[in-house]
Amino acid sequence: MYILKVMEPILQTYTERSRIRGDNSELCVVEAKLSWIIHIIAAILKVKQSTGSR
Repeated sequence: MYILKVMEPILQTYTERSRIRGDNSELCVVEAKLSWIIHIIAAILKVKQSTGSR
C-alpha cells in the first residue's frame, strides 16, 4: 500500500507533464522517480521470489 501511495501522485504528474509540449526538464525528473520506484518494486519481487522458492 505504501508503494501505491507514493507511486500514484508521481504517475499523475507524469501523465500531466507528458501532455504538455515544451520544457521537458520536469518530465525527466518525474521519469527518473518512476524509474527508481520500478527498480525498488523489481528488487522486492526478486527477493520474494528467491525466498519463496526454497
